[in-house]
Amino acid sequence: MFRRTFKSGMAVLFATALSAVAHAESVANSNQITRIVVPFSPGSGADTASRFIAELLATELNGPVVVENKAGANGAIAASNVLAAPSDGRTMLMGSNSLMSVNPFFIADLPYDPVRDFKPIHAITKGQSVVVVSSTSAISSMQDLIAAARDPSRQLSVGTYSAGYKLTAQQIANTLGVKFIDVPYKGASQTATDVVGNQLDFAVLSFNGVANLVQSGRLRALAVSGDQRDPDFPHVPTIAESGFPGFSHYTWTAFFVKSDTPDAAAKRLSDAMAKILAMPAATEYAKKNGVELMPLGPEAMSAFQKQELARNKRITSDAGITPQ
Repeated sequence: MFRRTFKSGMAVLFATALSAVAHAESVANSNQITRIVVPFSPGSGADTASRFIAELLATELNGPVVVENKAGANGAIAASNVLAAPSDGRTMLMGSNSLMSVNPFFIADLPYDPVRDFKPIHAITKGQSVVVVSSTSAISSMQDLIAAARDPSRQLSVGTYSAGYKLTAQQIANTLGVKFIDVPYKGASQTATDVVGNQLDFAVLSFNGVANLVQSGRLRALAVSGDQRDPDFPHVPTIAESGFPGFSHYTWTAFFVKSDTPDAAAKRLSDAMAKILAMPAATEYAKKNGVELMPLGPEAMSAFQKQELARNKRITSDAGITPQ
């Protein structure tokens, strides 16, 4: 009798102890920090999107979410930082089109493989690029730009600050059968400043990043890169409408984790992202920042990324571009 009572009591104590440990672990896990590593400086489009998502994600995950900026080396610093972290779903990479679909065609010995080393959690936003010139430039339309580009007596300079924008400029050059002098910059601000000052013939930039300069009349928008005109600037045609049928290019952002992250941990994040993007706050964010939401889950985003890689390979191959 004593033995049965003792064993029964020990079983209760053991079960209670296990329950306490499980509860403690649950509390500890809920309070673990989730990191979003951004490969660009504060204030960039990807950074702004990350901080918006982080605030809502903290509620969904019941724990703090922090944004860390690891700019430099064309995104390789941020990618390497994520790859060095544990594969527990607590560290995400804010991957852009440049980082995850363009860099392999421009950078030799890239220290990461965007498909092999990472898997997508969820797409976030996409945005149009815009071809801009100074408001005092003699070039006032894409037709003027085409004519100037084909003038054998001159070669136009174009400012870009990432491989993604360089690719858009290259796609235009390929279609025209011309070459531009590419002038690389570290950020959008200085690029736009040099266009305003006529130190560059034109630039390809994020439209939402320079919309205020277009609105104020300091920059002239010649065309946008997407499938539709921007509703806030209906007078600006698409590149496709301007003599480049079928032309379409978007910058985009999506969250990625290490490829060996457990499926359960990845699903926890992707489910939370899907809920956030369905919120009215997300729609308001997109409208305010001049971007579109991309409701693509892991499988759809993976397929989209591979399509982008194939498209970018064609563009760089046609231009004879090899990784440097």
